[in-house]
Amino acid sequence: TPSALDARYELGLALLGANRYAEAAGALSAVVEKDRSFDTDDALFALAKAQMGAADMAGARASLEELATRRARPEILYDLATVQGLTGDRESARRALQRILDEAALVPHDLQKNVKPWVKKARKGLAMLGKAR
Repeated sequence: TPSALDARYELGLALLGANRYAEAAGALSAVVEKDRSFDTDDALFALAKAQMGAADMAGARASLEELATRRARPEILYDLATVQGLTGDRESARRALQRILDEAALVPHDLQKNVKPWVKKARKGLAMLGKAR
């Protein structure tokens, strides 16, 4: 049988999938409070998504910034840049987008196809911010 934490996590994911962001954030927050890196940090990423959907940009930014210290996944960095841009921190958004490009350069050739869409999005985002490299 799944643990109470697993059940809470699955509930949060289901609510997130149903676009019930505030409720999802509540369920996922309960999971993350007990285990910050639950499901290899995917619970914290889901919480950030729920916070974004619920227009809790401060909460989403805090969650994404914590994730970005442990993970270089481009989807995390892109969402972080989005939240930073939406809250007026263009320089931090630029740094997060540039990090996607920098990290992509280190990805082995056979895995490049996985990061290519994120590289494209990062370049577009940098161009929109005005100082693309």
